Amino acid sequence: MGADISFKWFVILLAASAFIAIGYLLGHRKNLKIIRRVASVIESEILPSDTVYTWLGGVLGFTATYALEGFSKLTASFFTLPRQSLLYLPIAYLTTTHDKLELFFYLKKNISNEIHIIKKNSMPGRMPTIYNKDNLVSETININGSNYLVLYRKQDKMIKKLTELLTVIDKKSFFHIALTPDKNIFYIRLNIKYGRLNSTGSSIKEIKKFLLSI
Repeated sequence: MGADISFKWFVILLAASAFIAIGYLLGHRKNLKIIRRVASVIESEILPSDTVYTWLGGVLGFTATYALEGFSKLTASFFTLPRQSLLYLPIAYLTTTHDKLELFFYLKKNISNEIHIIKKNSMPGRMPTIYNKDNLVSETININGSNYLVLYRKQDKMIKKLTELLTVIDKKSFFHIALTPDKNIFYIRLNIKYGRLNSTGSSIKEIKKFLLSI
């Protein structure tokens, strides 16, 4: 009787180990495919003159620095969900929900205002950290049926320009835009969905075009 129970547990553990191993291989392969595709989409839209990539822990994503005409530089950070870990993946879906791409455009122009625009239906619980939030004016606006939280230091024409930008980028991927005087940075976070990467690429192209025109 005891031998039967031990054998049964051995089979269960063996099946679980095989399931985890197969899940790791499939998740690893999928993340690698997504990482390569995201990097390709970014480069095809911004057309950098030089690139430097750093991989993050195998298939966790990458950081990159791009030499880009009209900008001091562009840096990108792409983070994938841990699809290679079936045990941790459900937790990641609850806390992160998406692969995410963060772009930092270092502008050659001086920025005089600090502005943040955040998609409100991405909250609560996922509000980005804004260190001087208490010093900023906040209001809610509606753009094409979606509500956004806008925070700014002072009212100026750049707020209107940024809201106009939101009308031409993929609102299903958009999470947060920030324009900050410190180092003259334009920041955007996009939630990446593999089936919408063409829209993501178009958004990046529109952002670059917009920043070169301001």
